Amino acid sequence: MPHMFTSREAVSGLLIALIGAMFLHFAGDLRTGSIVQMGPGYLPKVLSWCLIGLGGLILGKSTVAVREPIQWPSLRAALPLLTATLLFALLLETAGLFITAALATVVARLSISGSRWFSLETFLFAVGFSAGCGVLFVVLLGQQIPLFPK
Repeated sequence: MPHMFTSREAVSGLLIALIGAMFLHFAGDLRTGSIVQMGPGYLPKVLSWCLIGLGGLILGKSTVAVREPIQWPSLRAALPLLTATLLFALLLETAGLFITAALATVVARLSISGSRWFSLETFLFAVGFSAGCGVLFVVLLGQQIPLFPK
């Protein structure tokens, strides 16, 4: 039987509680108010406490339930996803949403075993995803994100 803190349930519970604690910390300066007259911090604090409680329940369940060991993702799968996320953050303002989303899609595709840099399927998905991002964020939500390079 694996150690408690190497089980998927325990790590999941700890991460959920940690996220709740992090949001509670960030909402700390906001006025809470009451249930009748809610302040700007009321909902974030309530949801943070719910996350902390849920994480605690999952962690508690992991101490009595049959535990599955964690299967860590391979670096082959994680590295392209992290790289795509970083590329998106670094290039969005200068390269524009369309090119950045397409490039991030192509790089993220490498996380799938047996994939290549370029294929027709990847190209079509990258173009469709970029166009969808443009319609959603710029047209429908009115975000001030450049679509193409300046």
